[in-house]
Amino acid sequence: MRLRRLLGVALVATTLAVAAGCGGGGDSGDGSSSDVLRIGTANYIDSLNPFNYIESQAYTAMMMIYPQLVQYNAAFEFEGDWAESWTTSDDGKDWTFKLRPDTKWSDGEPLTAADAAWTINTTVKYKDDATAVAASALANIKNAEAPDDTTLVIHYSSPVGNVLPQLEQFFVLPEHIWAPKAGANGKGLKTYKPELNLPIISGGAYTITQYEKKGTTAFKPYADFYGPPSHASGVALTYYTNADAIITISRRTSSTGPIRCRSRRSTP
Repeated sequence: MRLRRLLGVALVATTLAVAAGCGGGGDSGDGSSSDVLRIGTANYIDSLNPFNYIESQAYTAMMMIYPQLVQYNAAFEFEGDWAESWTTSDDGKDWTFKLRPDTKWSDGEPLTAADAAWTINTTVKYKDDATAVAASALANIKNAEAPDDTTLVIHYSSPVGNVLPQLEQFFVLPEHIWAPKAGANGKGLKTYKPELNLPIISGGAYTITQYEKKGTTAFKPYADFYGPPSHASGVALTYYTNADAIITISRRTSSTGPIRCRSRRSTP
């Protein structure tokens, strides 16, 4: 059982103890289809930029749209996500990840180890300024390299005991989209607003087709996702001002008919 995408959505409901429900007719693109998972939250998505966000639902959203090297399984042990396997050098300073082949971003561009190496090296380069928010997941990394499309080698300055827990929080970004934003000093990485450029260029389980900071954000399954496909036609995350409002709308939805949410293993 693969939990990364599940936890990204389920934690919204479990944290608030309320889900807005599923149901309705048609497919309006905003979460009204009968097999769309609709979730209410009192915490909004303030940004889809891994270098500049605060709210917890922003992190949830990024788990759903950006590739990650590893994830937790049902036993809360690590298994591969985009990475199929990994090895370490005898001194513990070099970690080599073998990535899934023939993966691509949602705009059709290849998703390769070069994207991961660029994201790591850029984050490390500007860790004291523009990329500080994401840099904690890459502590003690000197640099990364991509010998080929499916091999990523990460070099650490000293052995690190929690490499995999750190990398589980690391999001791979499309170099062809983000590199031009960096500018001469990297500050453009922090000011870029991917949520204003829809649909999001995704390599994860979903792409985002609608974004409302304090409304409904719609997640559409990415058809060429490298992992197991979604069991729902979409996910709609709707912000409410408080938990009482979520409970009220949940009761109204329930009273109009059965709430139908498809079960899933890896993605909603």
